[in-house]
Amino acid sequence: MLKVGDTITEKVVFTKEEVIAFVQLIGDPNPVHLDEEYARNSYFKRLAVQGMHAGSTFSRVIGASFPGEGSINMYREFTFIRPVYIDEEYTMNFRILDIDKDTHIGTIKCRMINPQGKICIDCLTRIKNPRQFV
Repeated sequence: MLKVGDTITEKVVFTKEEVIAFVQLIGDPNPVHLDEEYARNSYFKRLAVQGMHAGSTFSRVIGASFPGEGSINMYREFTFIRPVYIDEEYTMNFRILDIDKDTHIGTIKCRMINPQGKICIDCLTRIKNPRQFV
């Protein structure tokens, strides 16, 4: 059973192959994700991971371990602060902010931190999990 204040940290690296697969899945042809020369001349200066691709990795942790099996996403809000780049290791931090025991919904703050320690993605999510949020 999880409680307010509980935290977990996980690492993630995005590969070019994963970015290509995500592009094919959602149909986002933006060359800033695929074309190194184009990306070099863009705001990003190198290949960038799609914001929703990076943000969706929070679901991997939420569904697998924090809170884990049986989790249902009820709400998710993203703020994309800095780019996420291919082949860099990012840290994902999760913290339980609130638990409504009547509805079994936990509010979780998720953050993706770059290797320089700066926040790239700030996320607030509400997860229903009758096993963990009681």
